[in-house]
Amino acid sequence: MFLRSRREPTSAGRPLVRTLLPGKPHSRDSGDGSMADLTQLCSTVTSQRRLFIVSNRGPVEHHMTPGGHPEARRASGGVVTALNSITQSVEFTWVASAMGEGDRLVSNNGHAPSFKSPLPGQTIDLRYVVTPRRAYHKYFNVLCNPLL
Repeated sequence: MFLRSRREPTSAGRPLVRTLLPGKPHSRDSGDGSMADLTQLCSTVTSQRRLFIVSNRGPVEHHMTPGGHPEARRASGGVVTALNSITQSVEFTWVASAMGEGDRLVSNNGHAPSFKSPLPGQTIDLRYVVTPRRAYHKYFNVLCNPLL
């Protein structure tokens, strides 16, 4: 589902944001936007459809402990940092690459179903995709990085 811009009318002739949040300010310059407004908008949208976020890095990285057990930590990265607030208030599924051995283990090499984030306060489901290392190297280091 793609959200329309604030100015693009819906079939009812009103902007989509106005349809979702009646009575709220809609101007970018109003300065009245808040986290509560964002949370309400996300809740309204996700009550109608399931939200999936797909990115290279996910919000959780599983590192292997010296004892050989996976340990969950908040991941770094721009997308993770930007969306961190909504991981605590909106339920959705985040699909990401398994970045290390810990991610591969908890995802059963990509064959496990999605599972709840083990980090305190997060309300999201995680799903890891395992890409063969050689294919990932070609995608990331040969194609993506040179383009950036």
